[in-house]
Amino acid sequence: MLARDAFDKLSRDQVFDLFSFLIPFVDRCERLEKRVEELERRLNQNSSNSSKPPSSDPPGAKPAPKSPPSGKKPGGQPGHRANFRAPFPPDRVDDTFEAIPDRCGHCDHVLKGRDRRPRRHQVAELPPIHVRVVEYLLHALKCSRCGKVTRGKLPEGVSSRLMGPRLTALAVLLSGAFRMSKREVQAFLKSFLELDVALGTVSRCEKAATEALQPCVVEAITHAQGQSRANVDETGWKQKRHLAWLWTLVTPWVTVFKLHANRSSQAMKDLLGPFNGALTSDRFGAYNAYKGSRQLCWAHLIRDFEAFRAMRGRPGRIGKKLQNRARKIFVLWHKVRDGTMSRKKFLKRLPYHQRDIEALLRQGAEMPHGTAVSRTCRRILKARKALWTFAYLRNVEPTNNSAERALRPAVLWRKGSFGTQSERGRAFAEAILTVRATLKKQGRELYGFLVQACEATLAGKPAPSLIPASGGQKA
Repeated sequence: MLARDAFDKLSRDQVFDLFSFLIPFVDRCERLEKRVEELERRLNQNSSNSSKPPSSDPPGAKPAPKSPPSGKKPGGQPGHRANFRAPFPPDRVDDTFEAIPDRCGHCDHVLKGRDRRPRRHQVAELPPIHVRVVEYLLHALKCSRCGKVTRGKLPEGVSSRLMGPRLTALAVLLSGAFRMSKREVQAFLKSFLELDVALGTVSRCEKAATEALQPCVVEAITHAQGQSRANVDETGWKQKRHLAWLWTLVTPWVTVFKLHANRSSQAMKDLLGPFNGALTSDRFGAYNAYKGSRQLCWAHLIRDFEAFRAMRGRPGRIGKKLQNRARKIFVLWHKVRDGTMSRKKFLKRLPYHQRDIEALLRQGAEMPHGTAVSRTCRRILKARKALWTFAYLRNVEPTNNSAERALRPAVLWRKGSFGTQSERGRAFAEAILTVRATLKKQGRELYGFLVQACEATLAGKPAPSLIPASGGQKA
């Protein structure tokens, strides 16, 4: 009260001087409040409200919401349909033994006859493994006429290295598909096959496989770049202990990988080549250089909306509304994909949600310039046409999940191997990742394909194709 009395006694000039003195402190407080809010936003970032991977979440991070407990006991429920493994067919059975009782197990009476429908019990077992070693004696004979020496040659299809095509394929399978280090492959061969090889031998197997798979990879890249739709993504990699980037291009039948020193629009163009179809990606700036049809990943957008929702005040309200609208669109889209709603009906309902989402984004963009909400909304609105491509082009998904899934095995390999240390290692990584992902997409077996490729190289025959028998027409 005394302070109020003292304030009332101040002259007009004194009041003006007082406010002039306080204004810088008020401005500083506002800046500090914004800074604290920005730091809290960054601190609260996790895999659910940003592009950070789940592995980066701190121990105290809130787990993803789960369905409420059903109250049922774990395991199969009463009345559920039983699932049994189908027995091996007769052509897969190597030996058959019949157990025919000769006496009754109850009264010891002699039993005769045979059971027309005996119970079948099959056991799968690994036979003793022994590496077959073939020795070739290459004689050198001197010509009595010219005096020159001629040495015998290896038969066609025989490797000039220690390990033949099947062993080479096994070593490559272990290192490239099962992510074992060269020392672990060396230890496996010695322990399981009693084959003592040097680390350099494992490395030479990778080199031989890279050369054998190169025609397959070139064919796969050409095929992928000629498709009408694709997903693209990239992740960090280590090449010769320097930061590099592993890019992937995912198409309906083929997935290709390419290592590049940069994460730039030029790296994207090197990967895409002549591709001019519908491209699904996240909002990374390098993809803005693509001039064709583009679809932004809605999974990333929903995480951005979740980040808005976690903020106080108006950003939180905008984020909540954006999330609700996005979820409603996904409900409708899943009905279209499941066949319970026609695309025509979906396109009839879409404009209503589309107008609401874009209006909310404009509200976010109009917030004080420089804030996280304003920046993000402006970037989304700048590419708003790419939000709705999936609705108008068939077979285009609204998320980039297929490309992210393709990168996961590569990320696990990178974490265990720390990347690649040479150009030969880079070429091997690109080849084996491309072949593995493509064969998995087509439901084909990797080991047999590696054997075919190595045998074809030794025999001077064309490499097997990664393109399916149907030709993998544009989809």
